[in-house]
Amino acid sequence: MTATNTVDVLLLDGLGKAAARATPPVRSLDTSEDVLREFTRGGRDARFWVARGTSALRAALGGAARKKLGEHRLVVLEAITPAQEAFLRALFRSVLPLGHARCLPLAELAGALASEYRDRLFIGGIVDRDDGVVVLYRADLARDPVVVPMAWFTPSGDGTEPDFERLEVTDFGSAVQLGGYEASSDAILYEFDPEYRRTARKESLQQDPSFGAALRRLRLQRGLSRHDFAPISAKQIARIERGETEAPRDSTLRQIAGRLGVRPEEIAEY
Repeated sequence: MTATNTVDVLLLDGLGKAAARATPPVRSLDTSEDVLREFTRGGRDARFWVARGTSALRAALGGAARKKLGEHRLVVLEAITPAQEAFLRALFRSVLPLGHARCLPLAELAGALASEYRDRLFIGGIVDRDDGVVVLYRADLARDPVVVPMAWFTPSGDGTEPDFERLEVTDFGSAVQLGGYEASSDAILYEFDPEYRRTARKESLQQDPSFGAALRRLRLQRGLSRHDFAPISAKQIARIERGETEAPRDSTLRQIAGRLGVRPEEIAEY
């Protein structure tokens, strides 16, 4: 974009409670006039704005009344100063600055925001070494971010360790990469979002409620292969997952649960 009055802003409508399950329209606002017109429309439903930066946005809204008009909420993808944030907070119901986060490219971000599964996708993240956590922001902007302890990202089955200096959100928000290490967004949400876990559990039960299916889901969420349960053989794990054997003995079940990091009775809950 080269025109002096061009801005780089995405606008999402229909993220209020009444339309929480709908697929929201995502529009690009190309000029200052577009920004000012949409902002002054107001409205009672939540309208989410996603801006790459704020210079053109602040210039476009410089003539707007210094009061909040409707349920406008802003996500900024570049770093802003405290003064800039104060200016924007006078106009928007909430402001989420993601300048220090590693975010999706704008084109992928638009796709994630428009997805009907946006509650299962991330748009960016931050590694906070002081608190030992990774903070992940969801494409469903109405929800709180997910806070994941760094210790949760244990080495994968092939020994790959997470590199927290190389955090990336990839595949339109469906995966989190830490260097060569990858964790699916589904696995993270299953572990740290009880509401998501209940929904996913209900969906999985409709597909296959067996113990073997639960074991397989949990194993994949932990990033483990069937060879990671020694002295239990991979062949035995496969037979249990396929339901080809009776329920494993207590000693076997304890060994499996210990490798998965859960209590034996919790396996069937996945």
